[in-house]
Amino acid sequence: MKRRTFVRSAAMAATGTLLAPRAAHARRRADVVLRGATVFDGTGAAGREVDVGFTGDRITDVGSNVAAGSI
Repeated sequence: MKRRTFVRSAAMAATGTLLAPRAAHARRRADVVLRGATVFDGTGAAGREVDVGFTGDRITDVGSNVAAGSI
């Protein structure tokens, strides 16, 4: 195998492994979603109204239009 082919293949494999967990996370739906929650980021700025998604005992998403799972 040529060195160039090896380096290209290794770079593609590394990119795939870095992007795969992010793609899997994007498909997850939160167990519980608080819509319109006021969130303060700790910088002293005014609070923002956003949706907060929880899966289990963790905050898994903060933003607009957080997807909720079905019960």
